[in-house]
Amino acid sequence: MKKLFTLCAAVLTLAACSTVPPAENLTMQEAELNLSSLKRDEYVILGRIAGEATATISSATLKSDIKKRTSGEPTAYSTVFPGDSGHYGFVGTKAATNMGITEKITAMATYNMLNTAKFNDADAVLYVTRQLQVTERGSKSVVTAKVSGVAIQLKADEGVEIKYPVLKTNSKAEDEEATEAEPETEEAESSEENAPDAEAPAPSDE
Repeated sequence: MKKLFTLCAAVLTLAACSTVPPAENLTMQEAELNLSSLKRDEYVILGRIAGEATATISSATLKSDIKKRTSGEPTAYSTVFPGDSGHYGFVGTKAATNMGITEKITAMATYNMLNTAKFNDADAVLYVTRQLQVTERGSKSVVTAKVSGVAIQLKADEGVEIKYPVLKTNSKAEDEEATEAEPETEEAESSEENAPDAEAPAPSDE
């Protein structure tokens, strides 16, 4: 049994303060699939896709953040750093809201990979791998995360069409407003019918 990560369309917006970019998350839920049960002509291998994210951070801030994460103690992360897009992706896990710096950058790279998968109409991504590199440059550290995997697309059966429900166009409020407006119209028409006829002109003396 090989593990298959299926792409979910769920997009989640999280509340954020003015100093933190609004978060947008993409998730991929893990599923089990025996690829040997599929015929080779039932799916297409689109190729290897990847997402990358980079941020430059103070080395002291990064070391402090990593120390908190490895301490084993419950920690509420609140570090804001340049390059944080607020767009995070997750594979096989739920969307996280409490992440350290390296976790956020990896999630940003995952988000970019998932967007590439969606853009290419991929149904799943196999063999997901993650790479994290930290390069020190003086008092700064450049953190680069890369997430990659093999995108595949399942072929639909021939002669099958997707059916969509018909959505009602008028809302309940609009229907109520239209119902309330009808008696006024009838009353106006009744007033016009009962109005006295205009006086006929007086006959001339000619």
